[in-house]
Amino acid sequence: MGVLMASLNSVSLALVWVAAFAGGCASGEDIPFGGGASSLGGSSPLGGSDPTGGANTETTNGTFTTGTTAGPGGSSNGGGTSDGGGGTGGAAPACGDASCDAPSENCTTCEDDCGACPPNCPNGSCDAGETCLNCSQDCGVCAPVCPNNVCEAGETCSNCAADCGACPVVCGNAACQVGETCGNCPQDCGACPAICGNGPCEAGETCSSCPQDCGVCPAVCGNGSCEAGEDSCTCASDCPTDPNACSSCECGGSGGSCYCDASCVTFGDCCANACAACGVCGPVCGNGSCEAGEDDCTCPSDCAPNPNACSSCECGISGGGSCYCDAACVTFGDCCGNACAQCGAC
Repeated sequence: MGVLMASLNSVSLALVWVAAFAGGCASGEDIPFGGGASSLGGSSPLGGSDPTGGANTETTNGTFTTGTTAGPGGSSNGGGTSDGGGGTGGAAPACGDASCDAPSENCTTCEDDCGACPPNCPNGSCDAGETCLNCSQDCGVCAPVCPNNVCEAGETCSNCAADCGACPVVCGNAACQVGETCGNCPQDCGACPAICGNGPCEAGETCSSCPQDCGVCPAVCGNGSCEAGEDSCTCASDCPTDPNACSSCECGGSGGSCYCDASCVTFGDCCANACAACGVCGPVCGNGSCEAGEDDCTCPSDCAPNPNACSSCECGISGGGSCYCDAACVTFGDCCGNACAQCGAC
């Protein structure tokens, strides 16, 4: 009887082994000889999760022995986990968590998280539900948005400086840009206004508006003003004859009530400007100044009598005061101070 029972047990075990082998091959699992999660491994009734807790081992003659040592989560030969799995891993993305987790989730596998797929993109037609954002192949590239801090296609420094930055300054483009002035780019900004008094005679300045820079205007005869360089000889219409002054054409003759010749010095009737206008230099009697060559004899209007000096008309007599202008003054020692120079009584 004992032999019969042993034989039956061996047959049962062989049948179990064959079934497990066939099932493992069909499912692609490891055969019971490996460390995988076979039917005889950690998750089999005879494996690590067996109620007996033992690990099964195949002998050389094809029979199995029941292990007696229980291993946590699997047998020593099974290699499986406590729940019979083939390994551990993270939780799969959950559809409906409001997060489109690529690549496992997309508009096809999880519309709740990823949204509906555009129909037939691309098909050459921008269908309902397709936009430039989700199907630019059919709907075209979205127009740039200015400003959005991105210099997009179609944007430049000219039409969207906020995104693309300010355009560089270019002198000569007919636009007076920031950084350009009439000084550094008159082509774009125009000529600077003239500044009177800065030295150069600039555009817009004349001798009339700015003589400091452009010089004194030349005299213009006929403008009603007797200007420098004009007189009654050169421009009678602007300068009427002055009876008290010499004109250039009057030199050597009369200027009116006075004279402009060399004799006027002797006679004391020179015009006040005779020396300057005609070169007749010498004392001019009547100009209020007692000049060299004048005294109270030749020009009493300019030279008051000096009782201590000899005048030309007093030589040989008293100087008109307490001194004398004659030769005897040397003997008596009462000569005027200028008697020698004026009268030769030395």
